[in-house]
Amino acid sequence: MSSVAVPGASAAPSAFDERAFRKRIPFPERSPEYGVYLSLIKVLRARKASDKPRILVITDIEQDYDDLMAIVFLSEMHRLGAVELAGFIANHGKPETRAKFLRTIVNLLGLGHLPVAEGTIGVEDQSKKVWIDDSYYELKNITFAEQPWNNEPFQKGIDLIEQLVQEVDQGKEPLTVLLISSLQDISEYFDRHKGEKSFLQSHFKKFVSQGGYEVKENADGSCVLEPIMGMANNGWHPTAARNFTNCLVEYDLPSDAWSREAAKEARLDGGTFADLAPFGPIGAHLSWLYRRQEFKFYWDPFNAPYLPRLNAEWYLKTRLVLDPKSKIFSEFKKSPPTFEKVLPLTKVIAYDGCAAMGAVGDDVMRALGIMDENLPNYNQASHRHRVFGRGERDLGGIDGAKLGETFKIFFLGALRATKANAEKLIPSSSVRHQEVKYDVSLDVFDKQIPYLRQSKELADEARQGNQESQRKLEQLKAAKLDGADREFPKVPEPEDIPYELLYQAAIHGAHY
Repeated sequence: MSSVAVPGASAAPSAFDERAFRKRIPFPERSPEYGVYLSLIKVLRARKASDKPRILVITDIEQDYDDLMAIVFLSEMHRLGAVELAGFIANHGKPETRAKFLRTIVNLLGLGHLPVAEGTIGVEDQSKKVWIDDSYYELKNITFAEQPWNNEPFQKGIDLIEQLVQEVDQGKEPLTVLLISSLQDISEYFDRHKGEKSFLQSHFKKFVSQGGYEVKENADGSCVLEPIMGMANNGWHPTAARNFTNCLVEYDLPSDAWSREAAKEARLDGGTFADLAPFGPIGAHLSWLYRRQEFKFYWDPFNAPYLPRLNAEWYLKTRLVLDPKSKIFSEFKKSPPTFEKVLPLTKVIAYDGCAAMGAVGDDVMRALGIMDENLPNYNQASHRHRVFGRGERDLGGIDGAKLGETFKIFFLGALRATKANAEKLIPSSSVRHQEVKYDVSLDVFDKQIPYLRQSKELADEARQGNQESQRKLEQLKAAKLDGADREFPKVPEPEDIPYELLYQAAIHGAHY
C-alpha cells in the first residue's frame, strides 16, 4: 500500500544556500529591488520542506494580460525556491490555442520541463458568442503558437490534476491549486472524487482563487460559501462555481479568495508596461497586448452600448483612479482625452497577480510586509476560508500598496533573469502577430459611430425606464446598413467594430 504524504510531516528546515540565492537576484546590490529580494532570506531559511507550496495553475491566459503577469511572477518565485510549480492547465474557449501560447511562455521562462495541459471550454452557456469570439488582441501571437514544442499533443487538464495528485503518494507535497479562470476543470475533478473527503484532504493543501465568494453561516453555525456571480471567473460557469464552493465546505478544504477590491488597492502605475519591450520576447508581447487591451477599455465606455456597467464613470474611476469630485474627472467625462494622452495615466490592475501572490504563502507575504503580522491563519476560527478584499475598507489584513509594489519587483525581476535565454529561443525582433481583417473600412465605420453612441445613450435611458428611448433603441437595432435612406442606419455588432483600425488611428493622433 502506498504511503500518503501529510502536510507538515517534515519537521526540519530545508537546506537553504544564501550565497546562491544572492547570486540569483537580477538587480544591482544596494538597489531598493535588491533589498526586497533579501526580505525572503529569513523565511526561506526557516521553512520546512512541507512549507513550500507546490502549485498547479489553472488559467485562461490571454483572456487578459494579468494571467501572463501572474505566471511570470510565479516563475520568479519558483526560480528563487519560494514555491515549486507543478504544472499548468489552460482553459476557457479555444483551450488548445491557449495551451500552445502557455507552453511557449513556460519554455521562455526556463520551465519547459513542466507539464502544460489543455483544459475545458470553461463556459456553461455556449450559446453566448463571447465564449468563442476572442477579442482583437487575444491569442494573436503567431510566433509563440508556431514553436516546435507545440507539435506535441496536450494532456487533458483533468488527467494532469490526477497525475499531480497521485504524485503525493510518492512523497510529493499536497497541491496548492491557483484558480485564475473558469472553475469547470476543478469542479469536474471534484465530481470524479465525489465523497472522498479523506483523499481530497490529504492530497490538496489549499485552493486560491481570483474572483470571490461570500462566507456565511447557517442557523446551526455551519459555514456556507456563496460564489459572487458578478465576478467573471464565477460567471463563466455558474454551476461549476457553486459546485466548487460547495465541495470546499463539504470536504473542509482550506481556501483563499482574492476579490477585485484587493486588486484595485494593489494597482500598478501604467508606466510598468512602458519599458517592457527591451525585456525579451515576453516583454515585447506584453507591451503589444497591454496597449491594445487598454485601448478597448478606453474606447468602449465612451462609445459602445454592449456592456452597460462599463461607462465613462467606470473608466475614470477604475482605470484612471480619478476622484469623482475632482475637476479633471468632470473635464474628462464631458470631453474624453485622446488615447495617447490618457495611456500614461492608466493604472494596471493585476487581478490574477494578487491571487498568485496569495498562493506563495502567508510567511512570504508577512516577510514582504504585505500581510498583517497579527492576522490569524484563517480569518475566523469556525471555518477554513478567507476573503481578501471584501470591500474597499476591508482587505482582510492585506496592505494593497505593498502588494502591488512587491509584485511589480518580482515580475520585472523574472523578465530580467530570463531575458537572455528567452532571446535565444525566440528573438524579440522575430515576434509576429496575426493581422485582424475587417469587413468594414474606417471611413465607413466613422459614419456608424454617431449611431453607436446614440444607441448607447438610448440604452442608458431605457434602463432607467424611458419608454420612448426603448422604442428608438429597438428601431436602431432593426435598421439595415444598406438602407441609407432610412432614419436609423445599422448599429454595429461587437464583432463589427474595427478595433485594430481604431487603435492604429488613435496612436497616430486621431481622436476616437
